[in-house]
Amino acid sequence: EALDAQEPWLNNQSVQTLQYCRSRRTLLILLKNGMCALYMFSSDGLRLKSSSSSFCWVLAPRSETITAASLSPESHTLALGTQCGAVHLYAIGNDLSQHKLRTLSLAEWGHTGQSSGVVESVRWTADGRAMAIVWEKAGLSVWTASGCRLMYHLEGHTGQKKEATAAAAGRRAVCWSPEGLQLVASSRRDPSRVLLFSFARAALNSSPTRSGTNQSSLLSVPSACLLGDDRVLCVFGSDVLGDAERPTLHHLPLPQQYSGLNWPARLIAVSARGEDLAVAGERGAALYSHRHRRWRLFGDVNQESAIRCLSLTWVDEVVMLCCQPCSSRPALLEDSSPQGQVQLRFYPKYHLDSTSLLCQKRLNAPPRAMSAQGDRLVVLSGDAGKLEAAVLRLIVEGPLGPSQRPIARVEVLREVCIVTMRPPPVLTSFVPALGGGDAGRGPRSACLVLHADGQLCHLDLETGSERGVLDKVEHFWCEAEPEGGRDGGSGDGSLLWTYGARGISILDVGRVLSLVREGKMARLEVQEPDPELEFDREVYPLGLNPGVNSIVGISQHSANLASSASHGFSPLPKAQPLLSPLLRYLLTQGRQEDAERL
Repeated sequence: EALDAQEPWLNNQSVQTLQYCRSRRTLLILLKNGMCALYMFSSDGLRLKSSSSSFCWVLAPRSETITAASLSPESHTLALGTQCGAVHLYAIGNDLSQHKLRTLSLAEWGHTGQSSGVVESVRWTADGRAMAIVWEKAGLSVWTASGCRLMYHLEGHTGQKKEATAAAAGRRAVCWSPEGLQLVASSRRDPSRVLLFSFARAALNSSPTRSGTNQSSLLSVPSACLLGDDRVLCVFGSDVLGDAERPTLHHLPLPQQYSGLNWPARLIAVSARGEDLAVAGERGAALYSHRHRRWRLFGDVNQESAIRCLSLTWVDEVVMLCCQPCSSRPALLEDSSPQGQVQLRFYPKYHLDSTSLLCQKRLNAPPRAMSAQGDRLVVLSGDAGKLEAAVLRLIVEGPLGPSQRPIARVEVLREVCIVTMRPPPVLTSFVPALGGGDAGRGPRSACLVLHADGQLCHLDLETGSERGVLDKVEHFWCEAEPEGGRDGGSGDGSLLWTYGARGISILDVGRVLSLVREGKMARLEVQEPDPELEFDREVYPLGLNPGVNSIVGISQHSANLASSASHGFSPLPKAQPLLSPLLRYLLTQGRQEDAERL
């Protein structure tokens, strides 16, 4: 008792970690002795203990002690670090039920629990797509939820005196920026030193790249894009010699007149052909054309400062800004959460100005995921417990051009609202309708929806029914229409590519739709991972390029800097050929004609 009164932080029952998840109204508590608990409150905010509606203890695997914990606010995945150097991931249900997903460790890189040390800290990004893990001896790593190691940083060995200083400094602390593009970490070698790491976020696109197969197209249209805080990283499908197995990376800086006022960049959208980009920062937006190699900005700074984009997408040759009107530049401590009315504004790609605004449409809530196919657009919005879907059509009468005055309007084709207990959606794509020969419904009566917890679902846009297709999915690519352009097919001929904890998998869209109609999951249809399709655990797949039969990924290249004892990092693109595994899959499915045509 005397020790507790003098130095209460040495008490094993003192609180080590507190985290409140507002979306689930859940409080995470970790004690210094390794005991972890979850509280769920019945109303928004924290009240007295008697107001809590649920409580449970979180138990670590046998013979392990919890040393760090973090709860993802979007996917509601709980990460538990232990003294053995392992990080266990659990899915937390609405009733605080726990389901173990997977375990992350450095065993594949030759580290044991003794050599890596205890897990000192775990921190999720705001969107739940990545986490930072700090080991006592093995340094700092950044991982995806599916187990891909994006970055590894190990500070140089220090002398005995510095080791003693680091031990006296306590645990290392890490913190993500709100956009998840910067990671701040304390240094173990020097407690007064802070390390800053800059990241680039992949531009989610559920459609394969439609670039050509010649060398000119591979070098002019990027196969994938990543967004940094002040630039866009473009990955092209080949090098200058036309070798598709050696993709190249180009840095595309944002114009200074835009990034200087609207740093950091938060959103990016790539057109269907990959020739045009749309980037949005704190206010306004900027468009880039790879064909003309130039940026386009709002000509009026007042118009730019009056728009705060919540999401971006391309509808044919038109860029759509989902924005919230603002009166002026935000103050330093202004709440940036979406409030007030939300509008869809459609601008031609050749001019950003109020005089060139084609049309606008008001929404009831900020969208969570959007996808366009031709002139059709599906918009998904809503929080946990409710999912709203709307199918819109952009009708443009007259040619688009700087000297033209086209007339445009937005037509609402379908609206549906369903009650669901799944987390919010993060990605969506149109798919062919159920059954064959139903040309009246076409491929826009249903869509695939990827939720934040990795559940890939099929949403019927007519009935509002949502059925699970596959779990443990982090990203997917799907051709919404068959190759022949049949506008009412049953999905035969289209393939669904998924990436997640199982690696990269290939599924036939027609077979998936048949299973959905029968009320079954497609988990049993996923075959054993093809060794030729698998990246290593440090390469993250970015885009599918059927034109050159390859998958483009990104890895982290590190090197020791001569001027200091720190590491230097740079992204390194890599390509994985998919012709052989794709042929093998088509032959095993009895699609010999498609294999011969390929």
